[in-house]
Amino acid sequence: MAPQELVATLLTAVFVDYDFDAARALVTPDYIQHNPLFSTVAEGILGVIPIAQETGLTGTTHRLIPEGDFVVAHTTFENADAFGALSLELEFSIDPADIVVAGDMPYAATSSSGIITIRDTGQTVPGINRELWVFEPVEGDWKIAQYALNKSK
Repeated sequence: MAPQELVATLLTAVFVDYDFDAARALVTPDYIQHNPLFSTVAEGILGVIPIAQETGLTGTTHRLIPEGDFVVAHTTFENADAFGALSLELEFSIDPADIVVAGDMPYAATSSSGIITIRDTGQTVPGINRELWVFEPVEGDWKIAQYALNKSK
């Protein structure tokens, strides 16, 4: 599975299907989660699943837009109370040309942008982030080993 397919599949497993087993199969046992809202191990991202399911948090990937080797994923998150009562509409991309192989650990630096709506007030603000995806081969399949997100502005 290509890295962009892997990420899209993980987003679906966590935010659409709430499928713990499917998500677990996509990340390495020592996966590092860098979102400050969740713990830094695989259980961090996996722990989002029952929270998302309980609160009704959903993620909808509207489209994957390939252009040559470049792919953009447009995803909207609703009922995002787990993210601080926000509604997020972000686009992120992974360009295979930007995947760097360092030893046996390829990684990709991506960015996302879109609109953050503060649900309590209806105020909207731009959301501009940077992500780092680190992939690792496990038994012949690529897995997400680490993920980091931070605001770029």
